Amino acid sequence: MDDAAPTAARLRPLAGGDRRPGDVVLGRYALVRILGRGGAGTVWMAEDRNLGRLVALKCLPNDGGDRALGEGRAAARLGHPTVVTTYGLASAEGCTWLVTEFVAGDTLRRTIRDDTHTDDELLQIGVALCVALRHAHDHGIVHRDVTPRNVLVPADAFARVDRRDGGRATTSHPHVPPAKLADFGIARPTELEEETRKGRIVGTLSYMAPERLTGGQGDESGDLWALGVILHEAFVGEHPAGRPERADALVRSHAHIPSLRPRRPDLPDVVLDAIDRAVAEDPGSRGSVLDLERALRSGLASRDVALSPVLREQSTRDAVAVQPPEPWWRRALAGPGPAPRSPLVGRETAIGRLRRAAAAPAPAAHGIARSAGG
Repeated sequence: MDDAAPTAARLRPLAGGDRRPGDVVLGRYALVRILGRGGAGTVWMAEDRNLGRLVALKCLPNDGGDRALGEGRAAARLGHPTVVTTYGLASAEGCTWLVTEFVAGDTLRRTIRDDTHTDDELLQIGVALCVALRHAHDHGIVHRDVTPRNVLVPADAFARVDRRDGGRATTSHPHVPPAKLADFGIARPTELEEETRKGRIVGTLSYMAPERLTGGQGDESGDLWALGVILHEAFVGEHPAGRPERADALVRSHAHIPSLRPRRPDLPDVVLDAIDRAVAEDPGSRGSVLDLERALRSGLASRDVALSPVLREQSTRDAVAVQPPEPWWRRALAGPGPAPRSPLVGRETAIGRLRRAAAAPAPAAHGIARSAGG
């Protein structure tokens, strides 16, 4: 692309249909090409001329006003390898512009259509999406539009290698996650859900949990239901209801999502059970995103497939972050140290007993020593 300074014509205010490659918006983003169009807006690849990097630039119609800004700010609170990073948000030229990380690769919708992935890769993608949703939910954010179109699979996430037995195996990139969850443009902080219920229903109908069509809130369980539908679709190559119009009709009628087991009995039982449970009509019967993640991890382990290094590293960090504090009595046994003294006040007698018990030889060990000595 030409690096010359943009002309005055290209810096003009742009109406919705007037934008074209080379136009500059927000004074710094040069449009390169359209990545996708949808009901929520148009997504462009753009060059950030200030920082010299590619970004994804989404134009959201300004009819949402402050709500669109609030939702974008909520998404910006997230920071995780499995979530597309939000860089900025601004209103200009008739749009609310959402600036996010550009991910070179395809949407899961396209890779499902092209039958790109092995089962092992789909399990890895499923784990990554569970991790992404747990991160969002832990920060009080419900996505509300989890669809294959909003899942990005980086081009270098997986590599195929030859095995000694002549087959092919998949390896995961050590620094690239198997998938990234994108488009938090209609995500809502859970504390604002009441406002959403008073307005129109937003999202993609064929991936919308049944309770949302009857006025139920779009909560974490709805995101889980959508992910269950996506995984079902990924493993069979089509939506559980078939064609898009049939999928919409199925959701509208609150019909039960068919079981994955008859179509993929070769998958691990733990995976089949978890996916079927995730799409239960009753939100209380679906389990949790963590339940689904554990099942997918078990499925990988049963197939002797190593978890993506990015997900392994993140799991270790998460475990450290939630590690409970050391019990007071264990700190007491360790003797004086940097631990606060206040929890030990009034427990001097108990501490003395614990120290004496720890210093005394174990009775079983004495018995063994006497027997050995004759």
